[in-house]
Amino acid sequence: MGDAGVGATPPRVPPSPVTPPPRCPAAGDAGMVRVVCGHHNWIAVAYAQFLVCYRLKETSGWQQAFCSPRLDWVIERVALNAKVLGGPLGDHDKMVAAASCSEIILWALQGDGDGSEIGVFRLGVPVEAVFFVGNQLIAASHTGKIGVWNAVTKHWQIQDVVPINSYDAAGTFLLLGCNNGSIYYVDVQKFPLRMKDNDLLVTELYRDPSEDAVTALSVYLTPKSSDSGNWIEIAYGTSSGVVRVIVQHPETVGSGPQLFQTFTVHRSPVTKIMLSEKHLISVCADNNHVRTWTVTRFRGMISTQPGSTPLASFKVLALEDVDGHAGCAAGTDIGPFGERDEQQVFIQKVVPDACQVFVRLSSTGKR
Repeated sequence: MGDAGVGATPPRVPPSPVTPPPRCPAAGDAGMVRVVCGHHNWIAVAYAQFLVCYRLKETSGWQQAFCSPRLDWVIERVALNAKVLGGPLGDHDKMVAAASCSEIILWALQGDGDGSEIGVFRLGVPVEAVFFVGNQLIAASHTGKIGVWNAVTKHWQIQDVVPINSYDAAGTFLLLGCNNGSIYYVDVQKFPLRMKDNDLLVTELYRDPSEDAVTALSVYLTPKSSDSGNWIEIAYGTSSGVVRVIVQHPETVGSGPQLFQTFTVHRSPVTKIMLSEKHLISVCADNNHVRTWTVTRFRGMISTQPGSTPLASFKVLALEDVDGHAGCAAGTDIGPFGERDEQQVFIQKVVPDACQVFVRLSSTGKR
């Protein structure tokens, strides 16, 4: 992977993960934008071999806040964490990460527009997802490896689990939907290590009754809380097209989540699922076929009376290759996008190189 930029690098330059340039390349030399990632009032824009972070200020609008060194490999994935309130990390409370193949580079972002490299981490297998859960950086591969960088201990831990098909985060918990039909969780804030082998503690939360692979996962933490914690609602989809909703009551933490509802409406594997305050949305592999339901809640908690009722059925057709333009899949993600307590949307680009996209309500498909 470190050889990705060899053709453009003079032989006299010693091999290194990064070669710092004196400044950011000019806009005309930057090339194509590959990935855009946003968090709070920051965005990270990744070009082929460097990334730039911008911050929105009320008085002056968008301002460049950080430019990375030029990398020797092509950036494939980006993660940004900009909203940390009262954290213990000091200057490292805002971070941005770039990943390619099996490597991740993590930088700390300072308020004065500067940045510093925290480290280069290796997962050992191709990184297929990189994201933050609170202050913790997570890298994951479908092969069954996860890497967790603990922001407090500055420790990078790689853990083997069963092959991973899906993931989501709720609070400080990382949930993994796996090929064996199980949903596992890790408390990345507490970062528990097993005493016998110092492995990261990965706990099975639930096993699908049919043991079908969990191909999509969505977790909703209800605002209803008690002395023992929140209600946790999990919607997941399987390789057989089944959609299930399970619920974890605060009073029954020891016994695990209970199966709440099952929907058999898809004939292809479920690729995306979203459980929000008002809707349950699932997408299957058959031309992005979407099925939606209205969720009934009582005092913030999902209710069986009258229960979730079917709302809409539509397709978000996209004719572009799944890897997208120039091998970058970021532009092919249809969503749904938006906060879970607000109206969410799909972004539809029907044909490659289109000059327009359609914004559609995720609940009904309306433009």
